[in-house]
Amino acid sequence: MKYKITYIKNGQIVTQTVTQQIKDEIFANHEVLKSESKKSYSIPIFRQNTDVLFKELSIIVNSSLSFSDAVELLLKNTKNSYHQEILQDIKNGLNKGENIDEVLAKHKKNIGILPILFFRIGFVSGDIGGALQNLVMLLEFSKQSKKKLFSALSYPILVMSFFIVAMVIIFNFVVPQFENMYAQFGSKLPFMTQTLLFTRDFVVQYGIVFVILNLILAFIINFKMKNSLDFKLKIDKILFSKIPIISKFVSLWQIHRIFLTFSSLLESKYTFAQSLQSTQMIVTNTYVLSRLASIENHIKSGSSINEAFERSGLFDELTNRLIYSGEISNRIPQVIKELEKIYYAKFDDRIKFLSSSVEPIFLLFMGIAILWLISALMLPIWDMGNIIR
Repeated sequence: MKYKITYIKNGQIVTQTVTQQIKDEIFANHEVLKSESKKSYSIPIFRQNTDVLFKELSIIVNSSLSFSDAVELLLKNTKNSYHQEILQDIKNGLNKGENIDEVLAKHKKNIGILPILFFRIGFVSGDIGGALQNLVMLLEFSKQSKKKLFSALSYPILVMSFFIVAMVIIFNFVVPQFENMYAQFGSKLPFMTQTLLFTRDFVVQYGIVFVILNLILAFIINFKMKNSLDFKLKIDKILFSKIPIISKFVSLWQIHRIFLTFSSLLESKYTFAQSLQSTQMIVTNTYVLSRLASIENHIKSGSSINEAFERSGLFDELTNRLIYSGEISNRIPQVIKELEKIYYAKFDDRIKFLSSSVEPIFLLFMGIAILWLISALMLPIWDMGNIIR
């Protein structure tokens, strides 16, 4: 964030737009007449790569410097203005004795909930270095997961986009030429040709209406999800468990994040109850959140950990068995860590399966579509050739 400062310098009134760090220097050395914040309208995805900032902070803290010295060092050396703003806020918070997680709360929209949660864990447990390491690990997992998924889907999406463009061109410029030719034959057109012409007519006449209706539907769903918790809960449940292929990715990704965070909290000496409660902060799916809340409520009501997990209906039989064995052997932290590894392996296998299967399936679909298109265009001409012979 930048600030517009009006102050007295060498007997003159000066107005400047400055960063947080320079603002503090001006307040310390000059008489300030007016100060107001200026909102930045740059697009966050291009402005902030805060994962790098937290990774650098983790490396420095876990080498030899104290946390405050690490912040000071990065503040002097980083060139990213938004990183400077975050570091300056942390530095000011340390100087004032404020909780760093509360200081970072104003950046939640850009940095997400994970850094806020893990800074809280680090200062409560007294192990800020370990908390930062776990934060970087979780951020890295999220980054790699998205990268793998994008890599698996980028080729099909690209080819499908070109195919749609090609179909639009064919429907508007190629098919009309053949249609005029068919009209001269005076005979009944083959079924495949009829389906092609029907598809062309539908796309030309109703294509824009279809797109607009889908955009309106998406807007309504998005509006309802933001304003109705019950509606969002239903949609999130469908997304988590009802959609073929997609739901498997969503469920594995969500549950792995849960166990990874859970394991990090337990390693930071949080109790099981505290870890369960804090883990809920990172969950974005309201259905999953409601199931975790039910686990917490069952445990508070006197149920065993295993019973609470089973009643939630969120986890598979293997997970419940491992939780049971960890509970009776008093090895819950080790079991949670093992479950994190299991779900990571499952998610990775699912990505690999998608990469190896989606391309052949997609190419088969494309082949069938092209065969249908060529057959629909050429069958009447071949039939005409047979009549002439």
